[in-house]
Amino acid sequence: MASIRTHYDNLKIARDAPPEVIRAAYRALSQRFHPDRNPGDTRAANIMLLINTSFETLSDPAKRAAHDRWIAEQESAQMRDARSGHEYRSSQAPTETASKQRFRGISLSALVPWLLGTAALLFVFFVQKIPVQGPKPYTQTAPASVVPLSAGPSSIPVRVVAVELGKAVGLDQRITSPATVFNTHDTIYAAISTVGSASNATLSADWTYADNVPVNHSSTKISPFGPAVTSFHISKPDGWPAGPYKVQIWLDDRLVDTRFFGVNVQNSPANQDKAGSFDDLLPQKSSVSQAGSPTSLTSGWQEAPNGKPWPTTASYIRGVPMLSANGLSMLTIDNGNNGSPVFVKLVSLSGKRAYPVRQAFIPAHATFKMKKISPGNYDVRYRDLKTGHLVRSESFDLTQQRVSDGETYSVLTITLYKVANGNFHTFPLAEDEF
Repeated sequence: MASIRTHYDNLKIARDAPPEVIRAAYRALSQRFHPDRNPGDTRAANIMLLINTSFETLSDPAKRAAHDRWIAEQESAQMRDARSGHEYRSSQAPTETASKQRFRGISLSALVPWLLGTAALLFVFFVQKIPVQGPKPYTQTAPASVVPLSAGPSSIPVRVVAVELGKAVGLDQRITSPATVFNTHDTIYAAISTVGSASNATLSADWTYADNVPVNHSSTKISPFGPAVTSFHISKPDGWPAGPYKVQIWLDDRLVDTRFFGVNVQNSPANQDKAGSFDDLLPQKSSVSQAGSPTSLTSGWQEAPNGKPWPTTASYIRGVPMLSANGLSMLTIDNGNNGSPVFVKLVSLSGKRAYPVRQAFIPAHATFKMKKISPGNYDVRYRDLKTGHLVRSESFDLTQQRVSDGETYSVLTITLYKVANGNFHTFPLAEDEF
């Protein structure tokens, strides 16, 4: 009885192989036969089509179950036909030759699976000797759910799993000297770790300074097969301006991660080799006028994120868009008993990633009211411009609800200093969370 060529045979695995074995077999065969690694090799291209089809079937539980049923049906049919052929041969006259008995005892339905299985083996064996004009998809006799894939192994989509910053990378592109604070003449590296497979995906890095001032944009094409690391770097021979920076990582036009870092404000030769910490980015000295506006804030926090001097009164930062502005709720930030001016951000926590929706400056001993805030979950984060310390509030909800005679909405006040028996708590905040 002829054996049936199955998707398990194409991937060289057992029929009871678990998903991890299927993925491992697919990765190994993809690395060997993918057209990107075998340019101009029509045999590799055709085999890759066969591998893709088999992987798509066996990695989908429903398609795999249908394929298993098809195998069982084919083997059952072969068994029935074989028994029928044996009975038929036994009834023939003894004058017939053995070869004729064998031929007459095999039905057409029993020959078809054998011929198809043999043809599949001959195809893979002889395709390397037969000139083919471009890759020709191979379709195995199987359930209708089996659809050949393109030559690219898109069944395990590539995704970013980690982004690390540092001052150097090794031959494997991984960070060897991690850092989040850099000196002005450092080369700054971002190493992006990915898993999965792709053909000709685009990985990009957008570097910005302060309030999204462009620094550098770079991108590269990647075709990974399993875990991989890609690195980007930026350098500036005349030195980076001190202050906050960030790098955003994009995969095929999708923002997948953001990392924040800073450049050390202490630039003397004695500090050029200093590892640095976020404390190095904080002003060492500052003074505040009696009116509460900063007069000599040092270094990176002397200017607002838009590159202009801080306002002299409590107000939003000019040029920064106001988001979440379709509601009725109001939030008052009370800095009345605090002797330092503060830079405040109202941060939305309603999505998958926290992001600021309002940014404001509040002088010492002043308050500021934010209006028309959309319903959602938020917290308040602020930098004390006199000490540089970062703090966040606990999260809170702003609600809005339609009632019979109008709408109800939240009116909330948060104080930026400790109040006896107060109902809000504050927590230290890391630089990359601000």
